[in-house]
Amino acid sequence: MNAQYTLLTHFSQRYAKVPVFTENFHSLVGFAFDNMKVHPNELHILPLLIPALNCLFAEDVEDLHSRMQKRLQKSKLMESMLAES
Repeated sequence: MNAQYTLLTHFSQRYAKVPVFTENFHSLVGFAFDNMKVHPNELHILPLLIPALNCLFAEDVEDLHSRMQKRLQKSKLMESMLAES
């Protein structure tokens, strides 16, 4: 697929308020939330919103990073336990 841009939408109420963006997040990927209007000529602006959203949802982002770290630690522990047996 040769998509010029990817727009992520439909984040569930069940999950986090804001997606976690890593350093690998590409400048040709954006997101839209409920009631957000995005015109095709504005797509290039969306990645610029990431720092503002990280500040706005700082507690949620910190909580998500904490949970990710716990899952990684648990996974590594399970791997080491399986390797020992």
